[in-house]
Amino acid sequence: MAEPLLTIPTDAEGILVSRVNRFLAHVMIRGHGADPVPVHVHDPGRLRELLFPGNRLLLARAKNPRRKTAWDVVAALGPGGGASPGDINPGEGEGVGNEDLFAGREARVESM
Repeated sequence: MAEPLLTIPTDAEGILVSRVNRFLAHVMIRGHGADPVPVHVHDPGRLRELLFPGNRLLLARAKNPRRKTAWDVVAALGPGGGASPGDINPGEGEGVGNEDLFAGREARVESM
């Protein structure tokens, strides 16, 4: 297997409760109480095929402790419950060229 093109670390897993607006979602985070937690969504697109209530999300803690949301959505389980996650942060792929993608290299999302 080829070396991954991109490795994206994650800190937690959650279930999407609702998409409040373009940049905010409410997520039930495993091990963080019974109430939904506000999380930042980097991609303002609709992403209906990835961001729907009940879908599993991978999350990362925000680096700035003073930010309004303590979590970022990193990836979502693919359509139909597929095993390959869909990247939610468009900035993660900076520096990735088409030649890398066509060479069969892919991103890997790792749970920490």
